[in-house]
Amino acid sequence: MDIGTVLAIVSGVGPLAKSVGETVGVEVIKEVTKDGYRTFKDGIGKVFGSRGTKAIVRLEEQPESAEAKQVLTAMIGDLREPSDADERQLESLFRDLRRLVNDDLVARRAVEAARIRLDVESSGHVTIEGVRGATSIDVKSRSSGNFDFRDVDMKGGQDGGN
Repeated sequence: MDIGTVLAIVSGVGPLAKSVGETVGVEVIKEVTKDGYRTFKDGIGKVFGSRGTKAIVRLEEQPESAEAKQVLTAMIGDLREPSDADERQLESLFRDLRRLVNDDLVARRAVEAARIRLDVESSGHVTIEGVRGATSIDVKSRSSGNFDFRDVDMKGGQDGGN
């Protein structure tokens, strides 16, 4: 199971699949995709118990949280070679969900949303420029020189100022 794809789906589709009629713009994620997501989420709960369910819910509620991603990664990251029937079933549910997401344009957009997170430490100046299509940018910078962030074109957003 590709943990990067799991994290992208949970943080992208999860918050949108929680209720009927959630939209991205004016488009709605297909019910079959939401059902597939809920089935996968239930499978996580079956294999990992309440800690699995809590990890999914936390990432749904805080899709940008590195800690929430880390908890889920630690939990399911070792399932590359499923060892029992429950794990094999979870792998199958994940493959089904990935297919549903790929066939659902709105869900695919939610998963592919460009999110950038940088943690920069420098003994000099830091310049970041030419960023295109991001939906979220989170930068932590520790530098002894100037920090310059320019030529940024966010995807579908409004000018938020400084």
